[in-house]
This record gives sequence, C-alpha cells and structure tokens, in this order.
Amino acid sequence: LFNDKLLDYLVWFNTERPHYGLGLKSPCEFLQEHHQCNMYWRKTPPFMHHHFLIQFPPDLALNKQQHEGIQMKLFQSRMWVIVAGLILAMAATRFNHFGSAVSLPDASYAVFFLCGLYLARFTRASIVVFTVLLLEAGLVDYYATSVQGISDWCMTPAYWFLIPTYGSLWFAGHWFAPRFAREGHTMEGKGLIGLALTAGAASSFAFVFSNASFYLFSGRFNDMTAIEYASRVAQYYVSYVSVALLYVACAVAIHVTFNIISKERAHSSSDVV
Repeated sequence: LFNDKLLDYLVWFNTERPHYGLGLKSPCEFLQEHHQCNMYWRKTPPFMHHHFLIQFPPDLALNKQQHEGIQMKLFQSRMWVIVAGLILAMAATRFNHFGSAVSLPDASYAVFFLCGLYLARFTRASIVVFTVLLLEAGLVDYYATSVQGISDWCMTPAYWFLIPTYGSLWFAGHWFAPRFAREGHTMEGKGLIGLALTAGAASSFAFVFSNASFYLFSGRFNDMTAIEYASRVAQYYVSYVSVALLYVACAVAIHVTFNIISKERAHSSSDVV
C-alpha cells in the first residue's frame, strides 16, 4: 500500500504538479521545453505503474498541439474551482460598491486581478474567463439599473472605459504571476509583499483611469474643473483600493489553507505502511 501511494505521489509530483520555481510547470514539462537534465534519457528504463507504462523517450520535445492539450487538461481538472469562485464573487458583490449591513462591497477589482494572477499559466483560457467576467459585469449592471431601479448615473459613453480599466487589473495579475514563480517566492514573506504592492498599484491605476475617463467622456461634468472633480473622488480612493486588497488577502488565505491541507494529506499518505 505504501509503495503504491508513493508511486502515485511521485508521478503526480513530477508530471502534473505546477512548481513555482519552474515557472508554474511540472518538472517533466520543464524538461520537455528546456532539455535540461544531467541524465542520459536513452539509458533511463521504462517502468510499470499500476496499469500503464511510464517511459522517457529520447526526444522530449512535444509539438504545440500536444503541449496545449496538456495545459487544457490541467486547467479543466484544477482551475474550474477558481473560475467558479470568481464568477460567484462578481455576482454576489457587484450590486453595491461599498457594501452595507446586508451586502458585501464590490469585488470587481480583485476578481479581475485574481483572474490574471491565477490563470496566468493558461493565457487563452484566462482571456476567455476575462471576457466572461466582463459580460457578467455588464449583465449585472443592466439588471441592477433596469430591473432593480438602481441609478443609471454611470451609464454613459464613459462606461466602455471599464473594459481597459479591468483589463489593466487582469494584466497586472498576469504580469506578476510568472515573475513571482520565477523568483521562487511563496505565499509568505517577500512573496506576499510583492503581491500586495502589485495589487495596490494595479487598483490605484484602475481607480484613477476609470474616474478620469468618467470625467472626460461622461458629459456630466462640463461645468466642473478637473481639480474640483479630483478632490471629490479622492475621498473614495482608500475605500476602493482597501476593498480590493482585502479580497486579494482572502484569496491568499484560502490558497495557503488549501496548500496546508494538501501537504498534510500527502504527509499522512506517506505515513501509511
């Protein structure tokens, strides 16, 4: 029983588990791409594991179609929980910007940032999820203004600038993820500091960009100077950025908890003889 579980773990660890130090790739994927190994693969014998054969062929290079197939398989088996969580967070919180006694504050900034961060390894899938989240945001806003009777003050030509606003948040997460992994950071210490700084900077830029666009293109501030407008919206800056950071912190807490549980399960399995 111990040997079977050990082999299961070793196969999973080397062929499927993403490693931050390898750019969110498994060891086998990394070797297939970079051909960096101190062993002679031709001398590595195949071995049987349960009902399938594992062997290392001389030519480790996978073609593009095979590599994308591996990525999509990993995405489908491991990332659907993240996608569902992002969609649910958007649906549950977008109705109220700052929250109330009965509703949570809007998580949109954090949702788009986390989409770029956690799905960075799967660029195409990440773009698809980003598009779905954009459509969801638009549908929620339409429902809120058309059915619930919430003010449509923000429904102006400037509303379209939310696309690049949320795109900047997605891009920041997508940009940070491989650098975070390449430097070998974990969800602690310097890694958390870098994540917080990136999320804070991305949220700040999104806040400034969206409000500047609203001032310039909404047509609602023709008689107001830019300085006066800036002084009025500045009071909301801390709320927007702090809420985004709070949601990112919640995601990190869930991430760390999941890793701890996974390690404990792996450790308990290795203790079974």
